[in-house]
Amino acid sequence: INAEYMGGLLHCLKTLAKHQCLTVTRALMTYEIPFEDNVVKSLHSICSELPLCKIVLDHLIDVMLNSQLFEDTGKDNRVKLCPNPYVACIIVGHVMELVTNNKQICEVVPANMTWAYLLLIGAAHEANQKDKDTKEKKTCVSHVIDSFKKYIDGYYGRHCNEWMKQNELWNRIADFTKYDDAVADVIKFVVNEDVLSEEEKDLDPEDDVKPLEAKPMTCTPLVKAIYQFIQPYVNKQIPCHRLIASSIVSQLVLNCLGDRDLVNGSFNLLLTRSAPDEKEEIKLIALTGLSRIGVHPFDEISMFVAPIITTVLTCFSDENTSVVHKSMRTLNEILRAVDPGPHLASVVVPICMRLKPGFESADDNIRHESFKLFTILVDLTLAGKLDSTLMEQQMFLNLPAVLMHINDSEVSVRQPAKGTLHSITKYLAGLNKKSSFTSLMAKPQYAPDKKMDFDEFAREFSGVWVREFFQHVNDVLIAFNGFFKANPDQIKANAAIFAGYMLSHLDEDGLKRCNVEQTTSGLISLLKKESNKLVRGKAAKALGLYT
Repeated sequence: INAEYMGGLLHCLKTLAKHQCLTVTRALMTYEIPFEDNVVKSLHSICSELPLCKIVLDHLIDVMLNSQLFEDTGKDNRVKLCPNPYVACIIVGHVMELVTNNKQICEVVPANMTWAYLLLIGAAHEANQKDKDTKEKKTCVSHVIDSFKKYIDGYYGRHCNEWMKQNELWNRIADFTKYDDAVADVIKFVVNEDVLSEEEKDLDPEDDVKPLEAKPMTCTPLVKAIYQFIQPYVNKQIPCHRLIASSIVSQLVLNCLGDRDLVNGSFNLLLTRSAPDEKEEIKLIALTGLSRIGVHPFDEISMFVAPIITTVLTCFSDENTSVVHKSMRTLNEILRAVDPGPHLASVVVPICMRLKPGFESADDNIRHESFKLFTILVDLTLAGKLDSTLMEQQMFLNLPAVLMHINDSEVSVRQPAKGTLHSITKYLAGLNKKSSFTSLMAKPQYAPDKKMDFDEFAREFSGVWVREFFQHVNDVLIAFNGFFKANPDQIKANAAIFAGYMLSHLDEDGLKRCNVEQTTSGLISLLKKESNKLVRGKAAKALGLYT
């Protein structure tokens, strides 16, 4: 088509659009993607006039948000993408190309366009995950992201696009496994951008490419608007909507200081997404948001402390180890950030009961977090913030497990276990002013960050334990017998040598009052049946210490 003929067609199309704008827009949406130059020129011609541009953009966001996204193909778990919302996305990107010459177009862009893009990219990702071999769906994700780049460049400016590029945000947006994290960063940037002065926005992009800190901010009208828009999507049936909405709400928790209603609404939404029947990746996002409760004044969030702790605690039993690990870290952060006070008294025993299996988990991260959490509970007891009668029983009950894991095969577990032991012995020393635990644990070689001679420590600790807590010796020996059947050979070896030294410090009367027969039988069984040389060696040494 020659230029003169094309100019005439564009003029006719623009004139028609002034009377039937939606009809023309719908007609342009039927063309194949990627659009040919003639289609793009037609869009540019129509949207060069602000009133027409507003009508077009309002229609497009309506299509993006209210059109059907998927169509079931009836084959396995595969779904077919409905084209209209994605075509609408792509047209928005082409319209935003006009901003370079007409910045007034930004004034008619619908307020929720950014969040609509985020929802649709997530939906395209979800469809792609259900049918990874479909080239059409991969192409759709790529086209929509390219359109989003044009939108960001036009609406927020070149510096925003540069910041996203330098922080690899575009790469993360294109990666389904990192998309929720990318969404949170987009929200972080937009909220931060909203409070910048015009001079700060005009900084050279090269001077402003560092990642933004997730710092708490006072609530703004923009934050309220984002929350009002995204709130219904948290409970949508489509998983990608719940995931993206949860990610946005989790980020907004940091940006709503001073707005009690928004704080309450956000935590209520996140609690609903932490339910046992929710998808793993959504629960992880919700737990991240719940862990941020400490950024708000206590009087605003006090009503949520107990429900959040209870909800997080249920995640300790989740079938996904990633959720278990995350829930433990979340509770750790909550207890450090918020004074739990009376809210913790009713759940401290259930917490300890859930932690007990965590001490013996096959997952190093779960063992690590379990000991860190138990240390916090002991430290709260030492500070007078927890009822000592409740925690004292738990300390005696869990001490044998702590003693086993200060010599765990994994360094990442040994150090927090030693920290737990130091806190427990500090409490025990407080029960007896003449206790030898203080001097024992003050020895440099027994510091949490030092590598200790475990056998020597077992000998010294056992001596103090027998002298100061003889009434608990038999309980500890029974617990050691349980560890003789543990899976890791290192734990079996630890239990054997500790049991031997514990019995070696008992006099004749003490041996009569303890269940020596069961311990001896267990050690002999280790010596005869275990194939691991370390276990057999420690069992033999233990038997020689008291027989």
